[in-house]
Amino acid sequence: MGLRGMVLRQPAWTAFVVALASRLVSVVGTHVAQRWPLIPDEGQYVELATLAADSRINDFCCGGYGPALYASTRLFAWQIHGLVELFGPRAWILQVPAVLYGAVGAYVVTRIAGKFISAQWALVAGLVVALLPSAMLHSSTVLRESLIWLLIVSAAWLVILWSEDKGLRRLMICSAGLLLAVVGLGWLRDQTAILVAWSLVPVALFVGNQRRRRIGLMVVVLLVGPWATASGPAGLVLLSNSIPVLGSVRAWMTIEADSAIIAFDVIPFSVPEEEVQARGWWSKPPSSGDALHPELVGACEKFNSATEAGAAAIVERCTETVCIDDECHEIVSGSLIVDNSFTASLEAIPGGLAAFYFRPLPWEAIGEQSLIFRLAAVENLLWFVLYGFALYGVRPLWRRHPAIVIFGSSFFLTAGLGASLTQGNLGTAFRHRLQVFWVVALLAAVGGERLWTRWQSRSDGTGPPV
Repeated sequence: MGLRGMVLRQPAWTAFVVALASRLVSVVGTHVAQRWPLIPDEGQYVELATLAADSRINDFCCGGYGPALYASTRLFAWQIHGLVELFGPRAWILQVPAVLYGAVGAYVVTRIAGKFISAQWALVAGLVVALLPSAMLHSSTVLRESLIWLLIVSAAWLVILWSEDKGLRRLMICSAGLLLAVVGLGWLRDQTAILVAWSLVPVALFVGNQRRRRIGLMVVVLLVGPWATASGPAGLVLLSNSIPVLGSVRAWMTIEADSAIIAFDVIPFSVPEEEVQARGWWSKPPSSGDALHPELVGACEKFNSATEAGAAAIVERCTETVCIDDECHEIVSGSLIVDNSFTASLEAIPGGLAAFYFRPLPWEAIGEQSLIFRLAAVENLLWFVLYGFALYGVRPLWRRHPAIVIFGSSFFLTAGLGASLTQGNLGTAFRHRLQVFWVVALLAAVGGERLWTRWQSRSDGTGPPV
């Protein structure tokens, strides 16, 4: 058996090896070239783990951010904390978990694709996931991203098994696995956990076999999964806390960002003290506690005490109300004026969707100084090609397994909607887009095989034109 035969006989393992090797090369290259950290957030997680190992987590950053960040990313934080305890803060060791998760994620995507298309095209899906530059970057760094991707694609694999008519035992086991996936995601990125849980709803309603049992188990996963991670049953607590401050969330995401997609007005504080007192304005910037409205001070302290609420649960991220004469403003970070109205959130959706799915556009990179921005714009050309193939793959995959199309499409669309309401900069939107890349890669491989088959049929004169 030649090399080609070995590769195609085990396409999932081939994708795993390629993904693992490429990420290890990236890790080694980063340190040989002394370019670590490639992404600023890496240093943040290493510092967090180092302080946690020294029992000084409260010394991290500001306003309780250390405990809040640790709690909201605990499934990842536990791992790097443990590695620091064992080996010290060695960056290359802390990068290994992300590398492994990225490689296993490519393996799972290939296995999923292999259930519906030939080994050659399943391998294409796996290699696209393995070698996409941004996926390689984010899964060879000290970040939680590749673990999030792995749990999402594992949930997709379980959805396939969950929707098949193989008896109650299979249904129970898969439901337990989906519950664990939702809980795990809740300990990494709570909003993603909620999206995955809600994406199970249309699957349970559509699939005919054992529908009542599946709906009952889906309700358990939907209610218990987010509740176990402090987001409330079905994520309603997180949603009720977030919806009234979506404008503030977008503002937080623009702070110190080089690629902000939304601009906010700034309230001035350079007024002479005498005029401030004469007009009855606040005498101090609202970032200090006594400058807040008394009712809001208590609210911020109460919110900050609930570290389970996630990394947003810090005083600096509370929305404050500042009044000048009879005019009041909601502000974030001491000076950014925000609009938390429902109308403002609706108006943010089109631009947010464009940022999540399509930007940066190629022409936006012209004259751009940031190398990462230019590379992202070039990579988007590949995304556009894959989008085209993916659209062509929806129909054939629907015919073979509608449940995975429903789950994948639901997650793809709700992830974009959620990002459009919360993202404030292109960098984070681009990173979060990788959560839906498995959907694009799977559908693109199905569409690619379909087009290739039809092209061959047309060339042979045995089929209709493409």
